[in-house]
Amino acid sequence: MACHKKPIDCQRLLEALRLERVFYEIFSELTWYPSDSFLLWFEIALHAEADGYQPPNHPRSREVFSLLMELAEFLIQQMQSHAPYKVDLSASYYTLHPPACGDFRRTRLCRSLSLVFVNVTPYRKGEEPALLTEIMNHLSLLGIARLKADRFTEAGDN
Repeated sequence: MACHKKPIDCQRLLEALRLERVFYEIFSELTWYPSDSFLLWFEIALHAEADGYQPPNHPRSREVFSLLMELAEFLIQQMQSHAPYKVDLSASYYTLHPPACGDFRRTRLCRSLSLVFVNVTPYRKGEEPALLTEIMNHLSLLGIARLKADRFTEAGDN
């Protein structure tokens, strides 16, 4: 995945993020590996809450996708010092998040995008690789909250 040649305007990104309900999830558990196995990857799923399904070519859908892409590229740029990891960026997709996630009373539909970091420094289940810690710090500084299976955390409350 190639990043923009020019640095991303962080202030503009912050302003755009204030207009959307954006949150993230982390996936790193591989249930078919023994607990003492080392993992070499993790996934950050970025989500932007949507009012309803919109086809990919709809202007609002493109706007939200552009924001998620800009956020993904910002994170990738910030992590360049952690090379030689590789990152794979998914196509945009929709996800549903049940009301039980946080203090929401309805199921939420989100436009989503995933970054899968591979060839990271090996770590065990239950550990947190340095690259992931740094990404979570950047997301917290941007005011983006983390969605966990059992609760929705505010930015900075990992």
